[in-house]
Amino acid sequence: MSKGTIKDQRKQQKRDEKAAKANAKAAKATANVEKSQANVEKAEAKSKEANDKSLQAAEKAGQVTTTPATATTPAPTADTPTTAPPQ
Repeated sequence: MSKGTIKDQRKQQKRDEKAAKANAKAAKATANVEKSQANVEKAEAKSKEANDKSLQAAEKAGQVTTTPATATTPAPTADTPTTAPPQ
């Protein structure tokens, strides 16, 4: 092998090593993001559970009454202008 070929191979090896390090770093960052997302989901679940327990306790104590979730439209008031239908 010539000196130039050996030098080119060494350069390629260094590039490969840098790429491998970059890939390992990216994989670690991805794992950290996934772990953070899992922690956020876990915290949200705990928060929801705590809120549910708090609401149940308040309901039991008679402080809160549950109402059905129905969509109602308010009746027009005297301040609400009405328009005539188009002719």
